[in-house]
Amino acid sequence: MSRSSDTVGIVGAGSFGVALAAMLARAGREPLLWAQREDVAKQINDERRCQSFPEQKLPASVRAVTDVQEFADSARFLIVAVSSETVRSRLRILGT
Repeated sequence: MSRSSDTVGIVGAGSFGVALAAMLARAGREPLLWAQREDVAKQINDERRCQSFPEQKLPASVRAVTDVQEFADSARFLIVAVSSETVRSRLRILGT
């Protein structure tokens, strides 16, 4: 696990969040995605892929978690990459 000073937390493991994580990883950062669904996190971590971009292999430093506490404890910076319809509920969960 990386130090929190190196980790960029991305709220949302959809197409925008995953694309952003891949770009950050290629730039030398350590992105951590917060996914709501365990199957999404497992696919990212185990297969290095996501549903939005099935043909693209994700860099090894991209990780995904579903545990909000682990996510909050691991990331120094946060980027919100969810739809405007879900941003309030996601941030409410993160704030607890």
